[in-house]
Amino acid sequence: MAKSPRNNNKGYFLIELMIAISILTVGFLGFITLVSRAISTNRVISDYLTANYLAAEGIELIKNVIDTNYSRGNLWYQGLDIVGNYEMDYNDATPNAVTGTGNFLRHDSTSGFYNYNIGNSTPFKRIISIDYPSADQMKVKLTVTWISRGGGTMTIYLEDYFFNWR
Repeated sequence: MAKSPRNNNKGYFLIELMIAISILTVGFLGFITLVSRAISTNRVISDYLTANYLAAEGIELIKNVIDTNYSRGNLWYQGLDIVGNYEMDYNDATPNAVTGTGNFLRHDSTSGFYNYNIGNSTPFKRIISIDYPSADQMKVKLTVTWISRGGGTMTIYLEDYFFNWR
């Protein structure tokens, strides 16, 4: 008795179905991996930008002290005259001396500002280092450090010079 051609194709549908499911599974896992990495990269970039803005804000805070000194007729470096490390936020008239690695900044969700007193603790620390290479020149170096995803310590350095040009 001869076999019908219909009986020779038994099992092909099952093999094709298993291959199709395998391809879909690999594609789905690849998509999930891509989304997961995109989310974690987004958080890392967000922290990096926040740290960069915090460093730039530190430079602006020092510039504000110098401009205030000029407008009041004080010495241009008054309140900034000691070489060393400082902390300062927008509430401070002059920076506060720091010993050690400094304090964590806090984020006040109602105002949106970072400070050292009010709000939720953040992973960011900002140290303002002041040095005087000459009598009419101030070197300001900002260091912002934070703990990134995975526990690694990240650091941004920003440096600026101010001169007694008036």
